[in-house]
Amino acid sequence: MSPNTKQLEGIHDFRFGTTKSDEEIVSNYDFTLDIETLLINPMTRERAKNYKKTGFIRPPRPQNSFILYRRNKTAELDLVGLKSAEKSKIISELWKGEPENVKEVFSALSRMAEVKYIERYGKVKYQPNRKSKQKKVTKPVESNLACRIKFILN
Repeated sequence: MSPNTKQLEGIHDFRFGTTKSDEEIVSNYDFTLDIETLLINPMTRERAKNYKKTGFIRPPRPQNSFILYRRNKTAELDLVGLKSAEKSKIISELWKGEPENVKEVFSALSRMAEVKYIERYGKVKYQPNRKSKQKKVTKPVESNLACRIKFILN
């Protein structure tokens, strides 16, 4: 069975010998935001805004399970006034402490979000924008003594 087939058919629960679809896995969890809101990639990032305007700029990256968890937890917790990095640190610690069944819920949600993403943007391969390594042109540094001599002579 290929990984794509496994995603479409759901997860096999070896304890009970049943296969659950992603929708069934997700339906048992109490989300703060509704599922449809979580599945849609927010159009608030600059790249997403450009894509919305022109249609040919690179679309936003698909959401992984942690990003979906972070969005849900941010809505649940009162983290007003904290910087995004501070929120991520707090929520990251919560994520590390979550049991596997909660992580599986967000993995299933991530697979569902990927289907929505492909419907919206098509099959997109992420290609990071690599910065080219340009050699810096450095000027030779004059010694302190040479600077003093120039100052005295001028």
